[in-house]
Amino acid sequence: MKYRTITPLMAFILFACAGQAQTFSIIDSSIFTPEQKTIYLFKNQREDKLILFKTDLKVNTDGIPTSYHPQDLRGDSIALNSILNAVFVYRSRDNINLSVPRPLTKYSKPERSKMAAEAYSVIEQWRDANYDSILPGYRIAWKNVLVESKGKPCILTSGPYKGYYASATALKNNLTTNKGECSCNDQVNPFEVPTIVLAKNGKNAKNPIRTYGGSVGDLAIAYNTKNKKLVYAIVGDVGPAGNLGEGSVILNMKLKGKDTFPVKRKDTNNLTISGDVVICIIPGSRNYNPEKPYSQANIQKRILMWLDQQGFPNESDLIAFLEKQKSAL
Repeated sequence: MKYRTITPLMAFILFACAGQAQTFSIIDSSIFTPEQKTIYLFKNQREDKLILFKTDLKVNTDGIPTSYHPQDLRGDSIALNSILNAVFVYRSRDNINLSVPRPLTKYSKPERSKMAAEAYSVIEQWRDANYDSILPGYRIAWKNVLVESKGKPCILTSGPYKGYYASATALKNNLTTNKGECSCNDQVNPFEVPTIVLAKNGKNAKNPIRTYGGSVGDLAIAYNTKNKKLVYAIVGDVGPAGNLGEGSVILNMKLKGKDTFPVKRKDTNNLTISGDVVICIIPGSRNYNPEKPYSQANIQKRILMWLDQQGFPNESDLIAFLEKQKSAL
């Protein structure tokens, strides 16, 4: 890890804390190896820390049942996502994950397409067998779908999401009542709560965000430098080791200034943000004045309280400074 010269982006932290002399200084930086992006760690005199980086943002749909449907595995009509993002199909003879082969660079696009077709076929036959038997030569692991005690996927039987798989998030509302069928209400809804996905550690390289103390439940800020949209968020899920930037549906919608919710996978993909989104994570803040179930309102309140303690009397100070610096971000 190496120290880096403080840029205008880093100066945002210094400016933010000048009001109460809680100056943040860069103490370390490290590369997120899969995407060659720099992650910066800042600290002030009180040992408060901030993690800062720039990234594109893909879209995470997990947490709402409309993510996956057994009769729309590819997300062509009524599902927001492909089932291959929720179910990993491993081929026994070579132990390749056909759903998401790694590393992606090892396989050509035609090879990955062929693997995906094979994975869909295995899942379809498993589904048609009522999830009782898997084709010989394969094994299946549920990742983002809630599973019943017998190892079968939880499929909703009533309500507006009848027929959909129950989709899971790493962060939970920790409800004691009204959890809903398959505990759906205990998941953090990506249509309602702005969340950021935390990449897992890779086999050969750790995610610097995790090394710097970032974890699920930490508070975060996202800023789209192209249209001046700023959103308060929370780290709500975990994702692939090779993907730094991913936000919930409502986070990306707010950052893009959109108000129409996606219906199918194509709509979801259209919410991807290409360009520099500034992400600021407050490591260790998951226990800062916690309020559950999570909502946009209580997340924003917690972040504004924290910022006020660091010298930000109101949001306009942050936005004004970011506006002055956007050309350098």
